[in-house]
Amino acid sequence: MLAERVGVRRSAAAVSAFAMQAVVLGTGVVLVAIATPHAASPVLLGAAVLAALVLIGVLAWRRTAQWLGTLADSTTPLPPLPLSAIILSSSLMLLSWATFGVSFWMLIRGLISTASVPLPAAMGMFALGYVMGLVALVAPGGLGVRDLALVGFLTPLVGSGGALAVSLASRVQLTLTEAGAAGAGLLLKPKPEKRSDS
Repeated sequence: MLAERVGVRRSAAAVSAFAMQAVVLGTGVVLVAIATPHAASPVLLGAAVLAALVLIGVLAWRRTAQWLGTLADSTTPLPPLPLSAIILSSSLMLLSWATFGVSFWMLIRGLISTASVPLPAAMGMFALGYVMGLVALVAPGGLGVRDLALVGFLTPLVGSGGALAVSLASRVQLTLTEAGAAGAGLLLKPKPEKRSDS
């Protein structure tokens, strides 16, 4: 509905959201595998990357993309995703994951000055917790799942109290930054031109 208000077809918005979830999942797992390779089962990490690649492949392969595009909009089916768009969006998402990880590491250091959490570990913990929340469909926004995962990851490094404080602070920080970004976007949105009746 929001996309339609700015002139984007509902089918294009739905397919884009579907593709973006695959990109988020795939790149998040890639970061976990790079930053903290022993944080999760290699089989599970590999399966998650494979699932993301299959999801993106369905939208990039001409036959399946055209079939899905016809289901979404029979009048003007959507074309397959260009490879350049997949590569660029995946690269930007991987950069976003890295930035989130650095921010999480800085939050840990800011709250607990004595914490000795390596930067790669913080990046991997954040990404893995976020991905776990993402795939937990019963929890809206990963609420509770991501937070408990972060507590579990951090407890051996900063203790249970510190882990709980960091997890809650991270949730508040993300909520405030997302709300702030949305608010800034609304403020910067151009106002519709008033039509003159003359």
